[in-house]
Amino acid sequence: MTIKRYSIIEEIPPLPEDAESIFKQLSENNKQLLPAYKDARLCGFFIKENGKVLGGAVGHLWLGAIRVVRLFVQKHIRKQGYGKELLKTIEDYGCKHGANFIALETLSFQNSLEFYLKNGFHIVYEEKNYSNDIIMYHLRKKLPNNKKLLS
Repeated sequence: MTIKRYSIIEEIPPLPEDAESIFKQLSENNKQLLPAYKDARLCGFFIKENGKVLGGAVGHLWLGAIRVVRLFVQKHIRKQGYGKELLKTIEDYGCKHGANFIALETLSFQNSLEFYLKNGFHIVYEEKNYSNDIIMYHLRKKLPNNKKLLS
């Protein structure tokens, strides 16, 4: 029996279609392993003016949680309550759709940890040893419509 050897090809940055192919293949694999995985729903919440995005959040509602992948507000509209309003909108959406918690990450150099802590998130763990002493904080916020939360 001969074993086929495949080449590993470095793409830095990866071609968008190759990266998308991996995401799709992993998603299909996960759906076969766990049928509930297929119910993952992409969600987005945006601050717009005349069709231009000034900020927002993008994530997934899946497996009983909302996973916020990106949250950003342009500098000139920060400290005006938009970030807090985004988090409240995400929380309301999660409660409406039965999510147990919201999860997200932030990096120490982004100076947003205090913002999340003030808005009810807690640190699940700190991931250290990135270059320049950067720390990645993994955060969660339990949603009020649920009885228990596993950290």
